[in-house]
Amino acid sequence: MEVKTIKSDLLDENCFLVVDKNSGKGVVIDPGARAEKILNEVVGVKVEYLFLTHNHFDHIRSAREIKKATGAKIIIGAKDAEGVNDLEKNYSFVLGARIEKIEIDCLVSGGEKFKVGKVFIEIISTPGHTGGGICLLVKDEKDSALFTGDTLFRDGMGRTDLVGGSSEELEVSLKKLEKIIKLHPGIKVFPGHGLSFCPFA
Repeated sequence: MEVKTIKSDLLDENCFLVVDKNSGKGVVIDPGARAEKILNEVVGVKVEYLFLTHNHFDHIRSAREIKKATGAKIIIGAKDAEGVNDLEKNYSFVLGARIEKIEIDCLVSGGEKFKVGKVFIEIISTPGHTGGGICLLVKDEKDSALFTGDTLFRDGMGRTDLVGGSSEELEVSLKKLEKIIKLHPGIKVFPGHGLSFCPFA
């Protein structure tokens, strides 16, 4: 599989394009970059899913446009779904921004699995930064990657002082991610902000 990072000009958020090179199918994770920037990167890729790791504005702002352009299905944690279109809960009001209504196609709560070509995606429930945050364990025959949204960063963890945040839940979620990382020694971690990293390097 191939992973492309599409950097947002808003809050330095990471959007990711994951492509199965054999089939040309792919997914977009956290479409917070400008829609035209993302669409330029997905030319020639059949985007099947848009995964939202949580409902904050900087991670979802182009979801509607990307769905309209590609026909991809939007997936988010069930407990974060309501906040997607709530200006207070998605924090778009802080930036004086407004997004058009996003239609969610699939709600997940952890344990669900998706397949795109020969790439397998498993949903991991990781509340703490938000009430319904998720991470994605993505694997093919050779590589494994963990997309952590704002739960885990290279040099720290997500904040818990926003709506739906919980330091206790985040602690549990981080322990869960630690176990997953230990089971995949070659795994690469892709956070929602900042640099990707290899925990065992």
